[in-house]
Amino acid sequence: KDEEKLNRALCKPGSKVFYWEPQHAWAVGIVEADDGKHFNVKGHDYSCTKVDALSSQKIQEDKIWPVRDDVLDEDVDDLLQLTVLHDSTIQRCLFIRYMKDTVYTNIGAIVVALNPWNFKIPKYMDAKMPDYLA
Repeated sequence: KDEEKLNRALCKPGSKVFYWEPQHAWAVGIVEADDGKHFNVKGHDYSCTKVDALSSQKIQEDKIWPVRDDVLDEDVDDLLQLTVLHDSTIQRCLFIRYMKDTVYTNIGAIVVALNPWNFKIPKYMDAKMPDYLA
């Protein structure tokens, strides 16, 4: 309950938040209103998902997470180094790295590999392979 109170206090109208969008997972939005039970959140075009920037949705309290601008674009090699460790920040970091053609990311001793669907990423071309084998 304390976490829910804190969450509500940090997600005031006008605040940038991550919210759970059923078709796309965590998206970025702006809180338009809080009726005490639900938040009205407008999808923001800054999102890594294809959420319509003009749509507003009613979001339950457990499906919203406050976001700080200083952590929104974090790009770390190891997800354990994220300032805020949450599903939404992990998804956002992986997206940022994917868009930079960085398909490998660590979580401690575990490696997350995203399929790039692009076989022309310069650092993964056959000509670069000797650099990694040395």
